Amino acid sequence: MKTVVITKWARQDERVSANPITSVLPVPVDQRPAVTVLSGFSTSAVQATARALLIADDTLIAVRHDLTGLRHGLVSRTVESAAAVLEHTAVELVHGCVSCTLREDVLPTLVRLAREHPGRDLLLVLPTVVEPEAVAAACVHCVVDGTAVTDAVRFDSYVTVVDADTFLDDLASPDDLRDRDLHAADDDHRAVAEVVVHQVEFSDTVVIWSRPGADGTDISRLGTLIHRLAPWAIQVDTGTSPNLDCTALSTLVRGTGRHDPGRPGLLGLALEGRPIAVHDPDDDHGVTSIVFRTRRPFHPDRLHDALEDLTEHALRGRGQLWIASQPDTAIAFEFAGGGTSLGSLGYWLAALPADRWTETSDERRLAADLDWDPLLRRPADRARPDRPAPRPPGDHRTPERLPAHRPRTRRRIRRLARATRSVRRLLPAHRLTSDQGVDQPARVRQDRHLVGDEQHLQDRQAQQRAERTIEPDRRTGVRRVVADTDPVTHP
Repeated sequence: MKTVVITKWARQDERVSANPITSVLPVPVDQRPAVTVLSGFSTSAVQATARALLIADDTLIAVRHDLTGLRHGLVSRTVESAAAVLEHTAVELVHGCVSCTLREDVLPTLVRLAREHPGRDLLLVLPTVVEPEAVAAACVHCVVDGTAVTDAVRFDSYVTVVDADTFLDDLASPDDLRDRDLHAADDDHRAVAEVVVHQVEFSDTVVIWSRPGADGTDISRLGTLIHRLAPWAIQVDTGTSPNLDCTALSTLVRGTGRHDPGRPGLLGLALEGRPIAVHDPDDDHGVTSIVFRTRRPFHPDRLHDALEDLTEHALRGRGQLWIASQPDTAIAFEFAGGGTSLGSLGYWLAALPADRWTETSDERRLAADLDWDPLLRRPADRARPDRPAPRPPGDHRTPERLPAHRPRTRRRIRRLARATRSVRRLLPAHRLTSDQGVDQPARVRQDRHLVGDEQHLQDRQAQQRAERTIEPDRRTGVRRVVADTDPVTHP
């Protein structure tokens, strides 16, 4: 048990300037109440943190919901301050689900309290199984009495509380929420580890709640693990002392303005060029993190066979995939708790017409332009139709006719053309079949039929030309020779 210690000092906006006369225009003050969203899988740690924040500021109002009866359409709402309980109401919902609870009661309650208690900030304490990203997604489209939620309140930060004693066990647990009787609805099949990682990864601040006398090495290892999961989050450690300074904790957590409303979901961060992980293959406190990037697509069958090994030896995986069987679609990939999920993030920009690129964010277009393949038309070039595109794969124009605005590409393709002509003197164009790989050049093999008399070689060439077929390549449209037997030299 921690003992509460309260320290008082003037807030930054309460300090009086020694020189009130200045030529600088005052910064407009946001009059909307600030909302701090508090989440976590450990109910005791979350409630202790909420109580500490209420003690530090007696004007703060906390809102929390009990979803125990949600499957039966009943939700219990409690509104309290440090001094008293202001409301305790049972709410009946038509549809017992988390999203309905957010739209029909949680967000309208925040708007109502902001109107009834102007000038007082709010603390939204989420239930155990509610992910903070669901709150952020609901705020975008929710309207209360004709007013958008974001016009009535300002979401200041999303804070996740991590219990140092139980976090690692929950992260490595193969249990589902249903196994612990925590599922919010009959169709809620989420895993415990999935909820835990989503709460940490979406937050901008992580509070590490530890008991007095906890091992400092274990706390440091936990901090390293949280940094690998959410490198963008600020960590606040309550320490192992039996005393807790509530005011210092409140200063580090509230009023920070760390929440970015324009931040995309976790799986869409990489599309906008934002980091999604830390590449640290070294064993730091027993935690290893690897970031894998490649310009070649995954073979669907090989990827499927490798997923079992990945999920067995890792706690968490996430990112986006380029799969050869769906070359135009960006695939979202994540796993936690032994379960794997794949979904669509939409089309790659290269698969969209230029007039639809404005539907995406400026950050995504900029990130695509910086990481664009040099053999394809770049985003900046698509905006200027008068500039010809570099030679696509399979285009048989000579290097002298290549666009002049790509000198480096011209030199690269000249070298490629010379090497190709040298190889074609020995072997025809040959591509691997689907069971060997996708869009991968075959290894140059020495043909055993090149050794022998001239008549045998001519007979072999005639037989080879009779057996080969010509098929168009699915991606480039170029007609290629596909041979059923080993390739041989032909004039």
